[in-house]
Amino acid sequence: MREEISLKEAVLADSLLNQVINFVFSSSRRVYLVGGCLRDLILSRPTLDIDLVIEGETLSFSSQLADFLNSSYYPLDEKRKMGRIVVRKNEVTRTIDLSPLYGQIEKNLMERDFTINALALDTSLFRKEVISIKEVIDPVGGLRDLKAGRIKVASKDSFKGDPVRLLRALRLAGELKFKLSSETLTSLKKEAILIKRVSVERVCEELLRLLALNNSSYWFQSLEELGFIKVIFPELVLLKGLTQNQFHHLDVWGHTLLTLAELDKILLNLKGHFKRVRKIKNHLKEPLHGDFPRLIFLKFSTLFHDIGKSLTKSIDEKRRIHFYEHPKVGLNLLKPILERLKLSNRAKKAILTTVKEHMRPGYLVEEKKITGKAISHFLKDGGKEVPEILILSLADRFAAKGPLSKKETITRHQKLVRALMEEYFEKRELKPLLITGQDLIDNFNLKPSPFIGKIMSIIEKAQLEKKLSSREEAISFVQNYLKRCKKIK
Repeated sequence: MREEISLKEAVLADSLLNQVINFVFSSSRRVYLVGGCLRDLILSRPTLDIDLVIEGETLSFSSQLADFLNSSYYPLDEKRKMGRIVVRKNEVTRTIDLSPLYGQIEKNLMERDFTINALALDTSLFRKEVISIKEVIDPVGGLRDLKAGRIKVASKDSFKGDPVRLLRALRLAGELKFKLSSETLTSLKKEAILIKRVSVERVCEELLRLLALNNSSYWFQSLEELGFIKVIFPELVLLKGLTQNQFHHLDVWGHTLLTLAELDKILLNLKGHFKRVRKIKNHLKEPLHGDFPRLIFLKFSTLFHDIGKSLTKSIDEKRRIHFYEHPKVGLNLLKPILERLKLSNRAKKAILTTVKEHMRPGYLVEEKKITGKAISHFLKDGGKEVPEILILSLADRFAAKGPLSKKETITRHQKLVRALMEEYFEKRELKPLLITGQDLIDNFNLKPSPFIGKIMSIIEKAQLEKKLSSREEAISFVQNYLKRCKKIK
């Protein structure tokens, strides 16, 4: 941690923060920079969110700042006169939270979540070229905890005041690579049940941000050990202690966490497994729920990929364990969870498709000869989620380390997954479909209906299998198909 904060280094490098400070200079208000933004400046970390505490009436100041930034302002808590400005630029969304100062700034800070966020700096000090760390207002020892790399609650009632802080403690520890103080750990275990009082949207956001971490498996193991999984996802508790067959060395919950760990490793070393790394990374960056990208929902799918095993375990006459159709059964358990979390339809579709199809690459590996038709079926069924399915399948294979898991099978699996990833992106680079749904309406006097969608799926499949290569062939294909449909009727 630095002993000085350089104005040029800290503010001029951040155009939004620079604009905010300049606006504050033009006003006659005393304004404090507080919380995570100041913490990140001290740690020399980039920050997205800016947190301000304003002396006096806040509404006019906030609306004027929003106008100055050509952005929108809306109230967060009308009773406490707290609001937020949302700034969108270059596909990046940043927020500025504003709250009024009641009494002394120290009192405001002592009501915050963690000591490292209970820091403030009078923005008038930014007129100076260099600001000493001693000028930071620090009533609860946040600077000491920053230096020690420690997450500690600002007060004994911090979690009761806002229980989402229970999850935020873990997320901050992961993002900052800090340790949780012993007192905070004790409180997390004792008060985990309080998370039930938090809206699902806020819980979901913290969980998704935990999944964004490179070592997300560690933090989800921590969630389970601290008692949060049984409160948030009781469906996953059934996986703990659920023994598996000789292809596995762990119970289903242990295997789930190891699969997530193997997935983290693959994502950090895509080049070691696949050729089209840039295309895969761009694919996984696509936002599906707010600003949360596909990569995070791949990890979410991994967390739930074997949830169906809790209802499908069977033992045959030779004492072998089976989980027949566990992906299909898992979907029935997973759908209510996704509804409960209020995820977007795009995110739900990505998760459900990935879980449903995650065993398909493994089944293909077991085939003596993999046909082009089988590959085409897989690519069609997987749709846009094929990369996620392949990466999860590989992580799933790596996490199965039982006595029946052979090295040669793993090698075959790796080769197949690599080849299927190539095939997927080759198919994606093909020209668009030879005819459109509108062509069907215009040429065959069909009315808009699910039947047109069915025909288009058949055409897409035929084109992928290279049975059609021109518009004329596609038109003829449809003519013959409609004739057959009439004969069947």
